[in-house]
Amino acid sequence: MPSSIRLFLRSNPAVYKTYGIAKYALFRAKLLLSDWRDKRAAVALGALPIPPPMLRFRVSGSFDVDQFLEVGRRGARELEVLARLGGKDLACCPAVLDFACGCGRVIRHFQDHAPEARWYGSDIDGEAIRWCKEKLGAVAGFTENDFRPPMSFDPDSFDVVYSVSLFTHLDEDDQFRWLGELARVLRKNGLLIATAHGPYTHQQLPPADLRELTAKGFLYRVGQTGRLKLDGLPDFYQTAYHTEKYIRARWSEHFEIVAYKERAMNEHQDAVVLRKKTFLLADC
Repeated sequence: MPSSIRLFLRSNPAVYKTYGIAKYALFRAKLLLSDWRDKRAAVALGALPIPPPMLRFRVSGSFDVDQFLEVGRRGARELEVLARLGGKDLACCPAVLDFACGCGRVIRHFQDHAPEARWYGSDIDGEAIRWCKEKLGAVAGFTENDFRPPMSFDPDSFDVVYSVSLFTHLDEDDQFRWLGELARVLRKNGLLIATAHGPYTHQQLPPADLRELTAKGFLYRVGQTGRLKLDGLPDFYQTAYHTEKYIRARWSEHFEIVAYKERAMNEHQDAVVLRKKTFLLADC
């Protein structure tokens, strides 16, 4: 959507609500059609079952099965490349967590990870986690986490945590809460791979938003809420933007920035490779 139209909608609440109602009605029609098509097919495409339409939409903004599979497949391959930048072979790591795994769009493509490795997925979406437990249990163990830390995992549990398209939706306070929690569950020299809305996505912002982002390095914008929020996720799950300078300065409290790669995730989101810092106690 052009930034001028976006600015007009947000500056006119009544128009924005009408737009949201129309968009919601169209969404419901597409959901019913997609569900009908899935039931007619009555087969799973690919080696593993395909999530139902609503779960696909929550992670991709689309009901399309081919897009769901292709984006997940590309994401998995790109994560392997990013992990190697931090000296990790992702498919052979002893313990890996897909944080905000949704309905398993990415982790399903790691079904051939080393047999002795322990892989996990975690998400706030209880419906998605229940589906993953039933359909993808052979790939990983899945657990539902609360909106805020802590998770149920012990300290030093994982060699790698990756989180695709989560920090692109959290406000500033929550992003730091979760960065601290992910540092807690990572082992010494463990890697966090996370994505952010970088310069490529900044082009869609209205001028006032872009000025705020440039000045602060971080921008959080709230769109539709309640019933008109199509993904069905909590209202706090909105849209966040970062600059590379901000990430290097602010995310370094718990992590060393190993690499920052623009558009490294599906040619859309930037990817950040971070290594857990090891703090040494001073001699007494």
